[in-house]
Amino acid sequence: MISTKNIHNNETILENELSYRNLFNTIEDAIYIQDEEGIFLDVNNGAIKMYGYIREEFIGQGPDFLSAPGKNDFELIKQKLDDAFNGIPQQMEFWGKKKDGTVFLKDVKLYQGIYFGKNVIIAHSQDITKRKKEEEKMQAALAEKNVLLKEVHHRVKNNLQAMIYLIEMQIEKLDDKKVQIFLRELQEQARTMSLVYEQLYQSDYLAKVDMDEYLTNLISNVIQAFSLDKNINFKVNAHNVSLDVEIAMPCGLIINELLTNSLKYAFPEEFEETPALDVELSYENKKITILVSDNGIGLPHNFDWENTDSLGLKLVNFWVKYQLAGSIKLDVKSGTNYIINFTYDR
Repeated sequence: MISTKNIHNNETILENELSYRNLFNTIEDAIYIQDEEGIFLDVNNGAIKMYGYIREEFIGQGPDFLSAPGKNDFELIKQKLDDAFNGIPQQMEFWGKKKDGTVFLKDVKLYQGIYFGKNVIIAHSQDITKRKKEEEKMQAALAEKNVLLKEVHHRVKNNLQAMIYLIEMQIEKLDDKKVQIFLRELQEQARTMSLVYEQLYQSDYLAKVDMDEYLTNLISNVIQAFSLDKNINFKVNAHNVSLDVEIAMPCGLIINELLTNSLKYAFPEEFEETPALDVELSYENKKITILVSDNGIGLPHNFDWENTDSLGLKLVNFWVKYQLAGSIKLDVKSGTNYIINFTYDR
């Protein structure tokens, strides 16, 4: 005779299984219950809808049953199943083949779980074929855009190089030293801009400028143009900072002007020390700080550099205040030291 207690226990088990089954099948994504070897113990309606097989066709099969021929690495899949069974969640892409022959790509996440008291692997998967195609289209469009952008950088650089060459030709024809110096400064401004586009053209990052490399090249060019055969020591430290093009350009022009000013006035013939230039650019707490220093004779006492007739310093003020929305300070305790600060939220 069957006891009332046994009947009640059986009813409870059936209710629990029904509750599990309802919850299991409510999930739209495909869910697979697999044993340690990856054999399917159960699947939900999402898996049935994804592949087109009935539930009984899944049971007892392994991942190869659902695989598109030759498209999956089963040694890797076995390793991921082992890791998931041992409690290390896994993720992978899996090429599946539906019952009607359709091949598709799905994203699979593997977790350790318990299925009616047994340790199992729970696999959750989504069809990502459409998403993958959209990503490939975006990647192709991005690659095309990058090619076009590189070509733009290349052409701008070439145009600036042509301008530099034309200025050089004019300098060679002139005897007036002041006009020569003016044209040389104009030439270095063009070269400063050209360096940005040259670096972008050669870089994989088409919107960012590596300031260490850029400033090293910039200073070398300025020294070559204005050092007048003097031996100049220089240091550059940009702390591996990269800046957007629209920020790097005015920074380069500012540093170019300040270095040019130092080379023109800080080291007269009677200067006995070895001339030295120091440029540092750092980024901290969303703030860029630029230090441009020389060990020269410094500026005249009470020199009002913010209201000077010097076109170069007027340009520096303009670029700092209106293009970078920053501030600039001058320290003349030892040589000439410019400190520039502005906000940069990269």
